[in-house]
Amino acid sequence: MKHYYINLARREDRKLNTEELFSQIGVTDYQRIDAVDGALIDYEKILANNMDVCQSWLDPLEQRPLTPGEVGCMLSHIIAWNQIVKTNTPAVILEDDLFLAKERYNEKQIEEKLNDFDLVYLSKWNMDMEMVGLDDLFEHPGYCYWTAAYALSVEGAKKLLNETALKNMIPADEYLPMMLGKSPLAETYPQFNDLPKLKGLAYKENVLHPHARETDIGKTDTENQDRFKDWKEFKVLSVATVSAKADDLVNSARTHGINVELLGIGETWQGGVMADGPGGGHKVHYLRSRLRNIDDNDIIMFVDGYDVVINDDAESLISRFKQFGADVVFGAEPPCWPDPSMADQFPQVHTRNRFLNSGGFIGRASVIKEMLRGDIGKGDDDQLYYQQIFLSKKFNIKLDVENYIFQCVSQTANALSVTTNNQIYNRETGCYSCVLHGNGGDDDKKAYRSLVNQLLNKGSVIPVNLSKYNKIWTVADDIVAFEYMTPQMCDDLIGACDDAGGWAPRPDDAYPAQEIRIDTLCPSLYKEMETRLTKNIWPQLQAYWPPMSMYGIRDFFAMRYSLDTQTELALHNDASMVSGSLKLNEDYQGAELTFPRQHFTNRHIPRGLMLMWPGQVTHPHVCEPLEEGVKYSLTLWTKRFTQDT
Repeated sequence: MKHYYINLARREDRKLNTEELFSQIGVTDYQRIDAVDGALIDYEKILANNMDVCQSWLDPLEQRPLTPGEVGCMLSHIIAWNQIVKTNTPAVILEDDLFLAKERYNEKQIEEKLNDFDLVYLSKWNMDMEMVGLDDLFEHPGYCYWTAAYALSVEGAKKLLNETALKNMIPADEYLPMMLGKSPLAETYPQFNDLPKLKGLAYKENVLHPHARETDIGKTDTENQDRFKDWKEFKVLSVATVSAKADDLVNSARTHGINVELLGIGETWQGGVMADGPGGGHKVHYLRSRLRNIDDNDIIMFVDGYDVVINDDAESLISRFKQFGADVVFGAEPPCWPDPSMADQFPQVHTRNRFLNSGGFIGRASVIKEMLRGDIGKGDDDQLYYQQIFLSKKFNIKLDVENYIFQCVSQTANALSVTTNNQIYNRETGCYSCVLHGNGGDDDKKAYRSLVNQLLNKGSVIPVNLSKYNKIWTVADDIVAFEYMTPQMCDDLIGACDDAGGWAPRPDDAYPAQEIRIDTLCPSLYKEMETRLTKNIWPQLQAYWPPMSMYGIRDFFAMRYSLDTQTELALHNDASMVSGSLKLNEDYQGAELTFPRQHFTNRHIPRGLMLMWPGQVTHPHVCEPLEEGVKYSLTLWTKRFTQDT
């Protein structure tokens, strides 16, 4: 039996402690696994390895999406599982913050148990009392947290490396109970329900125990957070001489329990015309004046007033800030503005967001006060002022290059979307941001407005009462989504179409594509699909788009894109009242369904989820070029009038 331990490269101290632990328990043959640092995750590499995060995931306790640290931790354990399969040898997997909780570590006993069980917990935190005793030492696990220490068989590793699960990654310590069939979240995430389940066992008393409840794999060092333990208050400040222009900011913050203090209301703005070029120094003057009466130990967040919304609560903002281990964190963006000649002075980073943006920053009040002691005229550029401070290296300032807190829209609009959980998501960095800043050119500002409309509207879930499905979501401007087909149904339809053959464009089609009509493939299937839609979904769509009338189905057809036939489809509208599209598979690259006006793509929409939108005028769309693999999709057109065929 092998032994692996997961360790961040920057935690040499924990490496040494873990190796000392191995010495205590008499293990000499062990291997270090280089942990994936959540702060440095390359999301494109995740996608390239046929993996993705579960876009609908919400932490059951905090109701937040996945953090970079959780993704890093999950990826680290996946590396260990792959090693088990590669070597065809069971193993004990440890994280790097453990101590021996019991006097004896019985390697032989653990190895024997793996002959009958897929997984043996050596350390666990019971979330419920559903444990079933087996004997004096062991029990069958219920809903447990922690992945600090466990043993895994080869067969167990194969089960965990299931393709469906890896495309829907959730936190590792939620994933194990899900695969043991013990998670109370199984109904919420049905994609895991049909996967082969682990046969699990657990020591009644932990053999190994973490020093702290949470591991910092993929997180910043906890000691960096200790410096903030005495902070007093959290204050959010902005400048708005015209208060009405800051309504979106104030209302969005209030939704999340945050009060924004607006500085300069009713006064004359002297910071220049920001839309025309550099300026904004007046904001620094307002902030400097207000900080004179703020305690040095407060945490301050400053944001621009007219083009910013806040989409998370104070606790999340403070927690994320602490994880940087910095005194001040600024937002970051791709362009070096207002002085591109300064670009070479900024450090290289692993994202496009290399340059400081002054539209949002958070930090210790004492340090921000010191930052603001420099000379700046009211008409000078505030961003240039802060950039010079950052480059001076006088203060411990970090840039939010992954948009972990601040998301700037400038030159990133095509990567942004609002998830079904009403989160701001950047597919390039893989992060969910707390603050959205609508800076940039005209196209960027249009994208910002579209995103804000969804967030304040507004990204709302429309409740429905269906027997099998339970939600219709708005995913973009007048684009809704709902669960329509299971993964197995998708696979069956692909197989039936390929078996039947005959992929070809329709005669006289203005936008020809490789298609198979469902009514000619299988009339009974067509009827079933029609009934499912008209019975369960149409009443909700009519309520969503009043006073629209639904005259019936015009067509259902499958589409196929491949490198040797057709790779893309030009920008077009549909001959339908309402159109629908559903991904039947996900094992391809490119070929995204994109709506340029709505700044929306289906890249992160899982297969089986039907998108629907007005077909004829407002939602032109395009299928981007296919890059790799074969793409299958299902298209739906509805009738525009009673006799429409």
